[in-house]
Amino acid sequence: MLDVMYELPSREDVNGCTITPEMVEKRSTAELLLHPSSLPKPESA
Repeated sequence: MLDVMYELPSREDVNGCTITPEMVEKRSTAELLLHPSSLPKPESA
């Protein structure tokens, strides 16, 4: 979780972060809520 703690303040593409007790216990990564403008745009046909 330290990597998330240090990385998040400098990321402008993240709107939010969710960390649950299960994530901490299993040492998995946090769920990041990305800003819509940072998502890839779908290709139009």
